[in-house]
Amino acid sequence: MSARGRWVGAAALALTTITGGAQVASASAGEGSSEPHPTRMVASQAAANIVPPTLSGTKVFLYDALNNRPLAGKLVLFTNPGGAEICRAVTDTNGEAGCSGALLGAGTISTLGGGYYATFQGDEHYKPVKAKGMVAFLADVP
Repeated sequence: MSARGRWVGAAALALTTITGGAQVASASAGEGSSEPHPTRMVASQAAANIVPPTLSGTKVFLYDALNNRPLAGKLVLFTNPGGAEICRAVTDTNGEAGCSGALLGAGTISTLGGGYYATFQGDEHYKPVKAKGMVAFLADVP
């Protein structure tokens, strides 16, 4: 091997040694991480109509908790306190999801007294989150 070949090889080895540690140290926190981001959800008050028995105005806002940006295209499941589904909706570009559903069956009383729950199950990028919304009564009798 020539002197020039040995020098290039030694320089490449030295450069690899110096930058090997720098690559790890230069990575920003959260970038390229396989860990899902934490999420935050805020639920609003819904309205229960007695006639017909429906729950309307269930609404949540879903955010990335690290940068406070809204999360679009995420499925949110709205349930009564017993876990029965009321309705489901997908978040829009503002992170908002809302829907209405029938208040029928055994969960009606618990929903009227205990509110509703909204759940985002999480995905490969975001952690799951659950929020509780309260219910107000409407007496809209025809």
